[in-house]
Amino acid sequence: MLVAILLTACSARPPQAGVTPLPASATPSSVKPAAPTASSTATLLSCRIPVMLSTPAGQPAGAWITFPTGAVESDPTSLIDRTGSYQGISYDRAFNRWIPADWNHISPDGRRYIRDGVSGAQEIVDVATGAKRSIAMPSARGIWTVVDYTPSGIYLTQMAGEGPVDPGLWLLNPDSGQLRQLDGTQFWSQVDAKSAWGVAPSPATGATLLSRLDFHTGTLSTELAVPYHTPLQPGDRLLELISLDAQGRPLVLLRDWQKPYPWRLAILTAPATLQDVHIPDEWAAGWPMWDNGDPFQSGRDLHGLLLTKGIWMYGTNSFPGLALLTPDGVLTQVATAPNNIFAIGGGCH
Repeated sequence: MLVAILLTACSARPPQAGVTPLPASATPSSVKPAAPTASSTATLLSCRIPVMLSTPAGQPAGAWITFPTGAVESDPTSLIDRTGSYQGISYDRAFNRWIPADWNHISPDGRRYIRDGVSGAQEIVDVATGAKRSIAMPSARGIWTVVDYTPSGIYLTQMAGEGPVDPGLWLLNPDSGQLRQLDGTQFWSQVDAKSAWGVAPSPATGATLLSRLDFHTGTLSTELAVPYHTPLQPGDRLLELISLDAQGRPLVLLRDWQKPYPWRLAILTAPATLQDVHIPDEWAAGWPMWDNGDPFQSGRDLHGLLLTKGIWMYGTNSFPGLALLTPDGVLTQVATAPNNIFAIGGGCH
C-alpha cells in the first residue's frame, strides 16, 4: 500500500498549553467565502514539476507538467524497476533520475532513501550505488510508517495493520540506526524543524483534536478542537490536516455536514484561529456535501505538499490537475490536467 506523502516546513510559533475549542465566531459559514483579488500565479510560474499518474493496469508512470502552459508530457524513463517496493516514484534531482520512493522517504540531499526491508526491518538505499543497509526495528503491533526524512533524521509513526496499533512518534538516525521514541500518545502526520502535528479523536469530549508536539520542550498542546461524533450530530465537523505552510502553520480542511456549503479550507494562524483560503469556484461546483447520501464514502481526497513556491495540491475525485497555495494565501488552480495525478514527485524547477 502506498504511504501518503508528507512534508517538512519551518515553524515559528511558540508552544501552547491546554485544550482550545474552536470559538463560535470561527465556525464555518453557510455562505461561501468571498474570492480574493485575482492572482497571476499561473502566468508567473516558469518551471516544470514531476507527478506520478495512476493507471488502471500496470505500474504507475511519471510525467511532467510545464508552466505557464500547463502542458503534460509523459516520461518513459519513469518506468523503473520497483521490485520489492510498495512506494510510489519520485524524481531525484541530485542524480536526475526517477527512483522508487515516495517524496517523504528521500533524504534532503537526494543521496539516500528509506524503504521497507525484510522481517520488519528498514533499509537505507544509496541512490548512486544501489547499496542497501538494513536497520532492525523493534517489534510493533502496527506497521512502521515514515512521516518524513529530514535533516534531523527520519521520523516514523505506526499505521494500523490487522489489529491494534501502538501510537507515537519515533526518530531514526539513518547513520547509527539508533531509534528514539518522542511520543506515545497518538498518530502524527506532519513534522517540521520544531514540532509535530497530528489529528486524533477525543472520545471523552466528542471532538476531533489538532495537536502539536514541541520538539524542544516535549510539550503537548491542542491547537484546534471541532465537534465530531459517530453517528453524526448537528454541528459536527470533520477535521483533516492537509499540510504545513512555510511558516509551519497547519492548512486544514473542515467538512461541516450541516451546512449548504460544507467545505472550508483554512490556515491555523493561532490556537483556535482560522484564516480562510478561498476555494476555486470550479472545486465548489464539483464538491457536493457527500456522494450517495453517505458522508463517510464521499471519495473526495485533498492532498498538499510544501515545495518550491508554496503548497502544491492535488485531489482524488476533487479536481483535475494541480493547484498552488502561495505564501500570500491565494489558492490558484495552475493546471487543469491530467485528471489522474496520484502523487507529486518533487519540486517545480
